[in-house]
Parts: sequence; structure tokens; C-alpha cells
Amino acid sequence: MPGPTENNCSGTIIDDGYNLSSDPTCAFSAPTSLTNTDPLLLPLQNNGGPTATQALCTSPGRPVAACPGKSPALDAIPPGINGCGTAIITDQRGVPRPQGVGCDLGAFEATDVLLPFAAFEAKVTLFRSTPVRSPQSTDACLALGSFTLGTASKGIKPRTEPVVFALADTDGAFFKQTLPPGSFRPFGKGGFLFRAPKGSPGIQSLLLQPSRRAGRFIFLVQGEKLDLRGANHPPVTVSLQIGEDTGAEPLACRKFSQGLFCQ
Repeated sequence: MPGPTENNCSGTIIDDGYNLSSDPTCAFSAPTSLTNTDPLLLPLQNNGGPTATQALCTSPGRPVAACPGKSPALDAIPPGINGCGTAIITDQRGVPRPQGVGCDLGAFEATDVLLPFAAFEAKVTLFRSTPVRSPQSTDACLALGSFTLGTASKGIKPRTEPVVFALADTDGAFFKQTLPPGSFRPFGKGGFLFRAPKGSPGIQSLLLQPSRRAGRFIFLVQGEKLDLRGANHPPVTVSLQIGEDTGAEPLACRKFSQGLFCQ
């Protein structure tokens, strides 16, 4: 946001649409861009993720009492347009996009329920063996990473909350599986483990194990009998959601003889 005597824009502006300026200086040309429009942003602060962000007002009084109404940035970009949900699948904090019927303008994807991890990192190996025309899915994946719960988190409860693991490239998600409440059992000291029935496709095991640092967990995901032929356009984004806590990270990939290694 500009200061009291500053302008938002100067010089020549190339407008590809779905931009917003709170003053008239940008001279947008695309009909989907908004000029001289209040975005109804909240102050810059820690909203989860690695950097400070400005949240959007979602309705009168939400998420804070000072919000006068719904931000015009909400759900403004239709899915598939300008990378919404395809090339751009998370916001600056790592929250998956879109959360509503479309993507929100700017760095922040509004949600009243999801809490981004304070930190999230992962690496994944994709083992590719499914022939191009084969009806059988024989690919596999192995993902390892860690996450740290955000300050607003109430803690994870995988035994009573859904857990969602997904893999996506710039074309969108090529693997996603939701483990419903009741899928996990206690494992070790404060950990949780899911094991699939023998012979079933998809996630074979998912381990969530607390580390010595408060609020930090290690996760390990093993998947078999997958179809990963859609993993053609890296980077590959790994995302994990446990109840209302979530995170994602795009990973650069390199090929090896059996598939892709991304970190």
C-alpha cells in the first residue's frame, strides 16, 4: 500500500487482467482489473507462513470487527485463468488456491478455517513405471518433510480430523487423497500412523511424528499403485492438510532413471 504522498504506479503498466489499485495512477486497460478501489486489507502482520501478509476482509465484521464488508479481491480470478489453481496453487503463506469459487487477488488467499503452518518443507521422489497406454497404475512416491504449527493452531488431531495429501505441478494436481477421521492410530510417543489395507492403491502409510521442538512434526508418506503420468511440468508442489492446519511447498525437480526427485 502506498504512503500518504505516494502513488501505486508510475511508468508504463502492462495489464494482463485481475489487478487492483487503491488509487487511479495505474491506468489499467483490462476490463477485469479494478482501479481506485479499496481492497479492504487488514494491517501487515503474521498470518502464518514465512513472511508477514495483509489479510482480506471477508464480510462485515469478519475476520475482525473493523471490516466494513467483503473485499473486492475475493474469488476474483476464475479457476484456470491467470494460473489460478494450475500454475499458482498456493498463496504467499502456502495456503492452497483457490479456497472459494475462484482465486483471490494478491498474495493472500482468504479462508475462515485454514491455518497455515509457520514453516513447511518437503522432498519427494516419484517412481514412474506406468506405460503410456496401460490401464494399470504401477507408479509410486515417497515424501519426507516437516512442519511447524502456526501460533493460532490448536494442535493437530489426526484421529478425529481429515488429513489431505496432494501433489501438483504447473498443470494442477496429479495426485490427491483424503484420509477420513478415524484413519490414524497412535504411534510411539505423541505420533500418529495410517496404514492402508493390503493391496489397496494410493497412500500405503502416512506417519506424523513430533520432534523435540515444540509444535514441530516430521511426516513420511509412502504411496503405491499410483498413476503419476500427469507429473510432466515441474516444479512439483507438495501439500499437507490436517484438519484446519495446512501447508505447501513448490519443489524443483531433476530426472533420474526411474522418475523424478524433487526438493
